[in-house]
Amino acid sequence: MEHPEQAAGLSCPATVEELARTLDYPIEAEPLASDQIAERIRLAASLSLASVAVPSGEADLAVRLLEGTRTAASSLVGYPYGAASTAAKLYEARDLLRRGVKEIEFVVNVGKLHSRQFQYVESELLQISASCREYGSILKVVLETGRLDEDLKVIACKIAKRVEADLVVSNAYPVPSAGSDEDLILLKRIAKDVCAVGGCAGGLDQALARLSLGCARIRCASPAEALRDMERRLKADAAPSGGSPA
Repeated sequence: MEHPEQAAGLSCPATVEELARTLDYPIEAEPLASDQIAERIRLAASLSLASVAVPSGEADLAVRLLEGTRTAASSLVGYPYGAASTAAKLYEARDLLRRGVKEIEFVVNVGKLHSRQFQYVESELLQISASCREYGSILKVVLETGRLDEDLKVIACKIAKRVEADLVVSNAYPVPSAGSDEDLILLKRIAKDVCAVGGCAGGLDQALARLSLGCARIRCASPAEALRDMERRLKADAAPSGGSPA
């Protein structure tokens, strides 16, 4: 398992393997059967992706299939708005940690941010951060930036820094409205070197652009396609120009 800060230097990956080390594969959003989830977990492992995020009910399957691979088992807690009680979210997250999940994607409580109950948000994140450190797992704080004004993005990112989160992520899923470049630039500026920043991308060009902004991780719904495109691009760049010798 590679820490996000280790990947942060790969702003311009030179190989397919380097790009793969930055990609997170979120598959929780689809109502998949267990055999379909297993197929996607195996795909993530074969590609040596950074992580694959599965529904919490499939955590045991992911941990088992990813044992001995470079790909971390991950799971999302509190989606979409982080609105469940602290006790419920902490129980789910700690249960996932006990079962061997290596990356917890914890959605910040958007409603509490809008209510300006910042102490509530920080207390919640402090508790899950402590649990992740106890198990040697990575904490990703998911902000859902499209639902936050700029001042709340700044405050949420500063809270993530204070609780020593490993990664602050713009959005849980790579949909067209998932975070802007401006959001990522803002988060990178606020996070500085305390925690890494993660973004979403729909394809290779957007993934490379967001890595160039300083993102350490990219959430990509089609990682195999992005890696194939990267391979084709590298081969095309390496091919002779075909011109006649002088």
